[in-house]
Amino acid sequence: MMGKKALDAAKILIEETGLQGQLTPEEFLREREASLDRLFPQAELLPGAAAPAASRLACRCSTAVTALCGIACLKSPTIPICRTLGAAEQL
Repeated sequence: MMGKKALDAAKILIEETGLQGQLTPEEFLREREASLDRLFPQAELLPGAAAPAASRLACRCSTAVTALCGIACLKSPTIPICRTLGAAEQL
């Protein structure tokens, strides 16, 4: 699914899991977004992720942070990665 637009990936998921007629790709995406909005504020950093990333930021090295939630989510100070790494200021 990586590299595909969200709607295209949702269409593939619905087809491959046999959910046609039970769930549309658009419904799946709405439910997925609601779940991510609920779960990301509680997500914790992976063990060992904070120190190397913070070190790179302190050296002003280019650092990329990826997440399924998108830029608006990453700019939120309530998200652990933003608090720990100051990612909201870097975006």
